[in-house]
Amino acid sequence: MQACGIHACEAIERLSQIKRIETYLLKIDLRPLGPDVTIPKIGVMHIAGIIRNEEDRQRFEVATKGLSGIEQAGLGVMLVPDGHTF
Repeated sequence: MQACGIHACEAIERLSQIKRIETYLLKIDLRPLGPDVTIPKIGVMHIAGIIRNEEDRQRFEVATKGLSGIEQAGLGVMLVPDGHTF
């Protein structure tokens, strides 16, 4: 029974981190199309989605380095094909 409680607490903590990260990305005007933020384990984050340009990719890399509670960040974003907008 105690193990279930520990797993539930970890899941809640990961969800809280995901929401905090998504809010932060919106705050700094980084809005990938179809953003997918995952926390496979505490302290590790992965962001996937489609972004507008190379500048946004660089901004993502800088932004992820300043997130509290995140020790490792992976970025799996794709650039919008030329001529397409969102």
